[in-house]
This record gives sequence, structure tokens and C-alpha cells, in this order.
Amino acid sequence: MALVATNSFGQNSPAIAATEAQYGEMWARTRPRCTAMPARRRRLPR
Repeated sequence: MALVATNSFGQNSPAIAATEAQYGEMWARTRPRCTAMPARRRRLPR
């Protein structure tokens, strides 16, 4: 957020792009785990 807020002249654009790419990669790795959680919870004994 700070990079975007202080990007009035575009000087932070490369850093913003790199951060967004890392964020996208993180979600790509995490998504299968997150979507599997509800199924795992249903299988747990009560």
C-alpha cells in the first residue's frame, strides 16, 4: 500500500510490479491448501 500511495511520478512502478508478482505466486501456491481445508474439516471426527 505504501508503494502505491507514494507512486505519484511512477518511480515505484517496478517495485509495485515485483510485489504484485510475488503476491500472485504466493496465492498460486496457497490456493490448493485453502480450498482443501473445508473438505478436511468435514472428515474430522467430532
